[in-house]
Amino acid sequence: MKELLTYLSYTSHLLPVIFYFLFLKRNKKRELRVIFLYTIASFLTDTILISFNAKQYPVLNFTVLSIFTFLEFFFLTTFIYLNISAALFKKIILFSGTAFIIFCISHYIFKLGNQKFDTLPASIESLLVLIYCILYFVDNVNQTRESFLYEGYQFWIIVGILLYLAGTLFLFIFSSSFTASEMHTFWNINYFLNILKNSLFAIAFFMKKETTNNLTMQNRYNI
Repeated sequence: MKELLTYLSYTSHLLPVIFYFLFLKRNKKRELRVIFLYTIASFLTDTILISFNAKQYPVLNFTVLSIFTFLEFFFLTTFIYLNISAALFKKIILFSGTAFIIFCISHYIFKLGNQKFDTLPASIESLLVLIYCILYFVDNVNQTRESFLYEGYQFWIIVGILLYLAGTLFLFIFSSSFTASEMHTFWNINYFLNILKNSLFAIAFFMKKETTNNLTMQNRYNI
């Protein structure tokens, strides 16, 4: 069961990639390319960790995971930033994001060789991106909309991010205190949520994207 879930989690990265290319004409917006690049980065990271059995090499494992934490934060934050219109929220993201990147670099330099997993940066990253997701929803609630929020591809991507990071946050926080057996058991949560996240990304890539915002609710639903 563990092996099957691991395999499904690993190969689930291919689902949004396939849908991205199958519906390429629908996915030309730059924020969608950001999510595509994030999916590729996640897939390559898992490939490296599996191929080199990185857990046996602490420095390699810590380096790969530290780089991915930075890339994940950059891509997800960029996507949210591009879909927020409130100037105040954008400034909050820029200021806190810059501070976090500086922290990540410092943490890597001072902790290299002492840890296998970047517990603190990964935890802070999850908290920050979760806050950014909340800012996205607040920003959209404050806007006058001609359609339901869930009709936009952004909603499915944000929900995928939100579910994944909220569900795995405690894993990152307590990972350093887990025994090997506990890590082996609890990490199934990460695999399951990764599959869910990639499935929601695939839905977003599949959805039609409107080029104009002229449809009213009455025309859309023939009311």
